[in-house]
This record gives sequence, C-alpha cells and structure tokens, in this order.
Amino acid sequence: MEFIVTACRFCNDADNRYLELTARRGIVLDNRSPEELVALRKPYVENKRAEFRKFWAERVAPEASRTQRRGNRQRPGERQ
Repeated sequence: MEFIVTACRFCNDADNRYLELTARRGIVLDNRSPEELVALRKPYVENKRAEFRKFWAERVAPEASRTQRRGNRQRPGERQ
C-alpha cells in the first residue's frame, strides 16, 4: 500500500467516516489508481469545504471582527 497524503487527526477521523459513507454509497475503492480515487472523492471534499466556508463566514468571521473592533478592552468577567 502506498500512502500519498498526510493528514491531521481531524482529517484522518473525517476520512474514517468517509470510508463508512463510501461503503453505504456502494463505491468500490479496490484496484483504483490514485487519480481515480481522488476523482471519486473530490466532489464530496469540495462539498464539505463549502459547508465549512459557509459556517466560517456566518459564525466565526463576524465574531472575530467584533472582537477585533473591541481591541484590548477588558470584557466583563475577564481577568487581565
């Protein structure tokens, strides 16, 4: 077996979930070239990335922006 990608734990865990989804979708991974495997997986990866980008834009970026505008002011209950 040849490994062509290195992943962090989060991505590796997500990949394990991917294998479960692959089996449920009836996709066969055996005897496929690395290029074929990438092509099979790419639409799902792009979809998940789009979901993460949307979440970031809607929930994380606005809060980060508010925090930056507050600057170094102390927030209620926060120690210095």
